[in-house]
Amino acid sequence: LLLVVGVGALVLADPMSPVAAISAWIASGLTLAWLVLAVVADFRRLGALGYVSRPSVLWIILGPLPYLISRTVHVHRATGRGSAPLWVYLAVSVLVGTAGVGIVVWASAGSLAWPDTFGELGL
Repeated sequence: LLLVVGVGALVLADPMSPVAAISAWIASGLTLAWLVLAVVADFRRLGALGYVSRPSVLWIILGPLPYLISRTVHVHRATGRGSAPLWVYLAVSVLVGTAGVGIVVWASAGSLAWPDTFGELGL
C-alpha cells in the first residue's frame, strides 16, 4: 500500500517524468505478483483444509472480484458458508470508493487547497 501511495504521489508530482512511468510499471508488476502469490497460497490452504473443489488460480487474471466470487461459490457448495472474504472485499471497495468520491467532491467545491495541504504535511 505504501508503494502504491508513493508511486501515486510521484506520478501526481510530475506525470511526464520517465521515473514516474517506470515506477508505476514496477508498482503494477509488484501488485500483480503479490495477488498471484496470495491466490496460490489461498488455493493451497483450501486444499490443506480438505476442499476438493477449489477455484482456479487463473481467475485472478480477471481481478480479485471474479476470483472471490468463484472462491465463494466453491466453498459455499462444500460447506454452506465461506462468503466472508467476498463481503469484506465488497465493503472495503465501497468504503474506498466513497472516500475517493468524497475527496474529489470536496476538492472541486474549493474546500481543500491541495498545495497548501501537502505543504503543511511536509510532502
